[in-house]
Amino acid sequence: MVMLSQTIPALPVRDAPAAVDFYCGRLGFDVLHPAARDGVADPEYGAREVATIDLDGNLIVFFEWDDAS
Repeated sequence: MVMLSQTIPALPVRDAPAAVDFYCGRLGFDVLHPAARDGVADPEYGAREVATIDLDGNLIVFFEWDDAS
């Protein structure tokens, strides 16, 4: 059986404050992570990432951990 110790959901949303309320307030998530829309991002949690939306509207985020963090 596979056990997940950590999940990082990345979902496209139309209304960020409403999404924060739903995912954090109703589902118990601690933090929402906004994905960059204009290319490669270096978020504060120690990764380098780029996001894209596929032809079916799925958000796909590619990332690698920054070993220097």
